[in-house]
Amino acid sequence: MQKPRERLFFGVSDMNAWKFAGVNMLNTLELLRDKKLVHGRALQQLLWNLFDETWTPGNDLTYTILNTYEEQGYIKSHWDKDDDPDKKYIRKYKITDSGVEYLKTLKSSFIDTLKHMQKVFHVSLEFNWGNSLPQDTVKPGKLMSSSSFSALNLLTMLHKQKNDGDSWMYAKEIQEKLSSEFNGLWKPSDGVLYPLLSRFNTKGYLESRWVESGKKRSIREYAVTNKGE
Repeated sequence: MQKPRERLFFGVSDMNAWKFAGVNMLNTLELLRDKKLVHGRALQQLLWNLFDETWTPGNDLTYTILNTYEEQGYIKSHWDKDDDPDKKYIRKYKITDSGVEYLKTLKSSFIDTLKHMQKVFHVSLEFNWGNSLPQDTVKPGKLMSSSSFSALNLLTMLHKQKNDGDSWMYAKEIQEKLSSEFNGLWKPSDGVLYPLLSRFNTKGYLESRWVESGKKRSIREYAVTNKGE
């Protein structure tokens, strides 16, 4: 069975993750338009450097976007001889006039999403650490996914609930509570939250119990364990 693909961004659709990569790839190609053509790997490295070694699109996303944009006429490519003697040719890319115009549209349509994401990050920092951000941090080995972002804020919220003497919550309550904490800006989707609750329950980070609801059915409630804290 194929492993579900995690979204890079938190509560933001895959289309917006595509846009985020696309707008930055096109922007880089525009900056290099009158200087040189670049191949896919070089484009990834340029973005890695521009983002201070915090982000670059993966291979699948990079080449899917490049191929799609070429089909749509936003970029063009040609095969060039490679410096590596083990390789004969390398494919290099350049933005077209149509791509420059599309980039302007993309930037305009995506600005609200980026501003929204900034607000979500800001709230999460305050929610998890308040006014005392840790000074000694460890550089992560991989980018934070939708699942790991949800995990961080889920465990923090359940820890606070436990300290307030109200440990047990069911999934919809968790979503509503997180939405409230984030001022309606973010909450984990069903597709992220339910697998996360199941996995954390199995690993012992959460405990669960079944309780009767008023509608003659049982609901599953969760509370954070000492291991989860």
